[in-house]
Amino acid sequence: MEEPSNEMASAPLLPAELQQKILQQQIVNECDTLNEAMNLRLVSKQMKDWVDVLLRKKTQITIDTPPLRRYPIMKIMQRVKEFCPDIRRIVFREPPIGMCDSIEQLSDKHLKLLQELFPLVTHVTIPRSSRITDEGCETTIAMLPCLESLDVTCSMKLGPSVVVHVATKRQETLKYLRVRPSPVRWHAMLDLDAAKALGQCLALRSLDLQSCRLTAEMVMHILRCKTLCHVNMSQNPGIDDAGLKWPLMPTLRSLDLQECSLNLAALEKIKLCCPNLTTFLVRGNGLTADDRVPIMELESKKGV
Repeated sequence: MEEPSNEMASAPLLPAELQQKILQQQIVNECDTLNEAMNLRLVSKQMKDWVDVLLRKKTQITIDTPPLRRYPIMKIMQRVKEFCPDIRRIVFREPPIGMCDSIEQLSDKHLKLLQELFPLVTHVTIPRSSRITDEGCETTIAMLPCLESLDVTCSMKLGPSVVVHVATKRQETLKYLRVRPSPVRWHAMLDLDAAKALGQCLALRSLDLQSCRLTAEMVMHILRCKTLCHVNMSQNPGIDDAGLKWPLMPTLRSLDLQECSLNLAALEKIKLCCPNLTTFLVRGNGLTADDRVPIMELESKKGV
């Protein structure tokens, strides 16, 4: 049988335009880290040129902590800046639980570098790390002028003052905040000062404070924020009906109060105060079997 010519053997399987569209979907929209893109750059000179153009369009990146490759975190951040100069959303991916402290973790020096390399970033995800401190976040993350969204997991060195500073410094820009306690040590991430600062935010739309040791008093301060649309305060047994006065909140669309300490009467009053709710989750509040039907009605999209 006649062997195929070199020209036929090297012919692309797909038209160049289609290859570019597939690459754009893969690199710009699907690849979370730089790893796959860096591998594709090694395929050919043409592929390298295509990948480099597409990386410059990328606006979101994930950086593993600790890194999965030989490069340290600082080197990876510098490479991200080199290939993706317009990054606006940075997710530092959390290491597996039990990862040895001797392996490189995200630290204050990395947050300082983030501030220098990506001053216009709008979203940052900070994983648990024993090497990130209150002071480090206060002088870097809280000072990012365009910060709109923050997802932070606390640690023994990262406490309520971070929320205070971010909510105060970014009072007019912060739209989303998610706070999680460390899975290793249930360290309180919010206090009364943090709750008061959140209540003064002017643009905050989505707030996720699951398992943050909230109390009814803290909730009342937080709900002074008039722009909230989505709130998760589940798994906070300190939220009870004793003294809780829920304000009228016509902007609220979804509310999660599962596994708190509220009775049925309090939950019904809360829903009345939120006439535009489409999602209301209330299971696990120590309610009795007789409350099953009323709870199902509360969690429905219909009004009370």
